[in-house]
Amino acid sequence: VMTSPIFGITMDELADIRADHSFGSYYSAVMAAYKRKNANIVSFINRLSGIRRKATMSSIASLIADIFEDTGLLNMVSISERGDTKRLNLLHVQSIALEFEREGRRSLSDFIKYFESLSNKEFSVNSDSGNAVKIMTIHASKGLQFPICILANCSNQFNETDLNAQYIINEPHGLSFKLHDQNGKAADKNILMTLMHHEERKELLAEELRLFYVALTRAEEMLITFTVYKNLTKEVENKITLLERAEAKGSVPYSVFRRSKSYADWILESHLIDGKKDVFLNGVSDESVFVHKSVLKPQIEETQREKAVADQALVNRLKDEYAYLYPYRDIIGLQAKSSVTDIVHKADSEEYLFTSRPAFMHEKGLTSAERGTAMHKVIQHFDFSATNDIDTELERLYEYTYISESEYDSVDKELLKSFFSSDLFKRILNAESVKREMRFLTEFPATELDNTLDSRFNDENVVVQGAVDLLFVENGEIVILDFKTDRTKNESELVTAYKQQLEIYAKACSKLLKLPVKELYIYSFALKKEIRL
Repeated sequence: VMTSPIFGITMDELADIRADHSFGSYYSAVMAAYKRKNANIVSFINRLSGIRRKATMSSIASLIADIFEDTGLLNMVSISERGDTKRLNLLHVQSIALEFEREGRRSLSDFIKYFESLSNKEFSVNSDSGNAVKIMTIHASKGLQFPICILANCSNQFNETDLNAQYIINEPHGLSFKLHDQNGKAADKNILMTLMHHEERKELLAEELRLFYVALTRAEEMLITFTVYKNLTKEVENKITLLERAEAKGSVPYSVFRRSKSYADWILESHLIDGKKDVFLNGVSDESVFVHKSVLKPQIEETQREKAVADQALVNRLKDEYAYLYPYRDIIGLQAKSSVTDIVHKADSEEYLFTSRPAFMHEKGLTSAERGTAMHKVIQHFDFSATNDIDTELERLYEYTYISESEYDSVDKELLKSFFSSDLFKRILNAESVKREMRFLTEFPATELDNTLDSRFNDENVVVQGAVDLLFVENGEIVILDFKTDRTKNESELVTAYKQQLEIYAKACSKLLKLPVKELYIYSFALKKEIRL
């Protein structure tokens, strides 16, 4: 993918990436180059991340279409050798995806397996010149354009099977059955069923008209429609009579339109309303098949045109309008509702785009992050009056399903003992009140959350949610404590990483409890000590 035309990374660059990171997988070398801000690799990872996000929300065919559009891949292959064939093959991949989804399957991994199973089958379009004929349904052609389109079987009648059934179901009117005589044979429709039959046929014609419009607008240069009648002369005369009775002028009235049974009827009626009945009646016998060919190429007159002079007032107006800058562009990336961690660690989020842990790896024990979560759960639910018997209290938490078996096994009891014997914990025991895992939802001005914004955004508020690990009130003032299980030997790293987070906690707690905050602490289990900010 990296060396493909989409990204154009050279083999020399690939070698340099490995040379700068000679251990581990090549993917780890690429991520190392990403962290070093290698421009080509940053672009590669960012675009790949965007595709991964789309894959979680889009259908497979839509994902392929987005990739074609975002990367310009179709244009790239079109200008290469055998470009027409390559382009058609790529579009064929998209059509395979559409067929795959119509079968009710949605998984991208399943589609990849299915596509690989086609490796022994020939599905190439094989058209060096591009002079290929593609047969498809009107539904499948939606959104596509072709130089020449042939709309066949226009005389096929609309499918009215459901309208002629023993019953009709209509959403606004309900359910209606045909009347039956004493012998159980179906008789005529009742009034309700006649009404529902009319409504259902109206909807059928509307849907067919939408399809017909799609079919007629796929051609770029020429549209050819095929219409076959057993007795064309008689059909034309009947249509002319209907139009004259309806006093039709300029358009086909609904009284005629609702009698139509095929696309052929609509084509014939449209030509007759334009006064072209001689085209059908002169020289056409009842046994003939009439082929109507409509050439859509515009006729351009060879005339000498004077050089146009621009309207300067209009030019200036257009310049002003195109130079307009959205006044709130600086806060587009700021969410109206966000969590504290999203705000604080937004800049670091790209570093962890590919660190999700597959489910099968959970069998090998908890990760560091999961062990940290387990420690937070223990602190949240631990009975602080039972710190002299940690084993019994942990068994209680497991028995009452506050923690899972794997979390129970992962808890380091020595680290708990160190915290429970600290001076800070003694202050907690003597505090006026203690709150653990206190969740909050409050508003902040955008400028308080992003100091790069200027004062004109003071009135723009952001709803922030979060959870404080532990706070206690001491002498009418709040002390906030945040537990960290990060493996580090450097206090300054923890302060740098979490200072802004605790400052937001302080503002929220002071606002909600209407008390001042006097101290902020990080308790590091790895260092076995509290760190005052």
